[in-house]
Amino acid sequence: MNTSQIVSGRRKLLFVTLALPLVCLSACRTVVSPQRINELYQDVFDLRNAQYRIKPGDVITVDVLGEDLTQELIVLPDGRTDPFYLNGVLVAGKTVVELDAEIAAMYSGKIVRQPEISIKIESAAEVIYLQGQVDEASTMPYTPNMTLAQALSNAGGYLVTASVDEVILKRPYRDIRKPDVFFVDLYDQSEEILLLPNDEIIVERTYWILLRDYLDEYIWGLLPFNGFFSALLAGGI
Repeated sequence: MNTSQIVSGRRKLLFVTLALPLVCLSACRTVVSPQRINELYQDVFDLRNAQYRIKPGDVITVDVLGEDLTQELIVLPDGRTDPFYLNGVLVAGKTVVELDAEIAAMYSGKIVRQPEISIKIESAAEVIYLQGQVDEASTMPYTPNMTLAQALSNAGGYLVTASVDEVILKRPYRDIRKPDVFFVDLYDQSEEILLLPNDEIIVERTYWILLRDYLDEYIWGLLPFNGFFSALLAGGI
């Protein structure tokens, strides 16, 4: 075995040794199909598309007609608010019609005998979050039926250093403390992935870019003969 073969073998061994942890990390992640993600939240999409439902952060204006009584209410994070003479009324998840009837029933006989209620809703802003290897990481307004592809396009697209086959989608819609986490392959265009408010999209760097940066910071930079190893991986020796 000549010298060039020995060096070539050492180069391959060094590369495999350093890359193996990143390959193992990749293998531990399971990519979820667009169809499966949409199916898991189909009930939510159907409900949101049917008719508007009150949510935390909304501002509710309640008018008792003919009584010169007007109240502006903010829906608290727990979904409750405090109409006239009432405490902690749960309003989140209800339609305007449902809330109108409920408040009218609560006020009946307490404020006026047969109250006529007018309710107006100022919807709280809804957003999604994009970070990582995109052209413009940002917090952007959420629009009904927004898709993952649209959000990435609004952010200027992903960078060449992006790991596009394992984009992270965090969804806290059902539980903000324990959000659902999905790994998405952007090459899978079999179906558009619908987004929900407060979704977080994280586009990580490719494993090879991570490896390069790790070596630059923690390996080569600490060695007095770092040029040798850099050249070894690059094929210069």
